[in-house]
Amino acid sequence: MDAARFDTIIRSLTSPASRRGVLAGLASGLLAALALVPGGEEAEARKKNKRKKQNRCAPDSLAATCAGQCGTRTNNCGRSVTCACPDGQTCLSNGSCATPCFTSSRDCRTGCTCPESNNLNTEGARHCIPELEVCPTQTCARTADCPPGSQCQACAAPANLVCVPLCGG
Repeated sequence: MDAARFDTIIRSLTSPASRRGVLAGLASGLLAALALVPGGEEAEARKKNKRKKQNRCAPDSLAATCAGQCGTRTNNCGRSVTCACPDGQTCLSNGSCATPCFTSSRDCRTGCTCPESNNLNTEGARHCIPELEVCPTQTCARTADCPPGSQCQACAAPANLVCVPLCGG
């Protein structure tokens, strides 16, 4: 920087500023500060209130939210949770936990039976069901149409698709 430019800068810093110049500088500084803070204090207050509302809800326990069902459920706070079946059971499309049987009724607990291999549920699987004397009457097209604790499969002749109860674990 040459000496003449340096002297000019120093003189401008030491000369008295006009009132208009000072006010203009303050106003532009204030506007710049406001532009850097979107929403200012209002936005910060809204964020704090939102956090407080979210923290007010104490979620039910996983056991209470799942209550014997599987899959994705919504808890009392409106949050999604994943509910799993106990070991050895599979999750069906209606949220039921079912005990699969692969070869015979020996895979099922006492009082339950494994459907014949030609009597699969509508998803193509076999699960332990109670030994039925009378077929249920609620018809279905798939397991998702049945209430929790049951599956859709044929029962008796003619092969009507009905919601057959499942045996618990």
